[in-house]
Amino acid sequence: MRILFCNIAWMNYYKGIIWGKDEPQNGGSYVKETLDAHEKYNFEAVTLTEESGYPKGEYCLGFVETKSTNK
Repeated sequence: MRILFCNIAWMNYYKGIIWGKDEPQNGGSYVKETLDAHEKYNFEAVTLTEESGYPKGEYCLGFVETKSTNK
């Protein structure tokens, strides 16, 4: 069995950064250096349509930064 571990920033609601209330905590050097986290909107429901290539409906999307090389 394969297991994927993701180091994402901790937030209470993941509905955007609200300074003093819901700020990204931990998650790596990018968060520490920029005070931003692209996963700030993880778990927020979004509506997608067939034009975007998905059956119409609400989806729960998330962001995880990957590292890759050319080798």
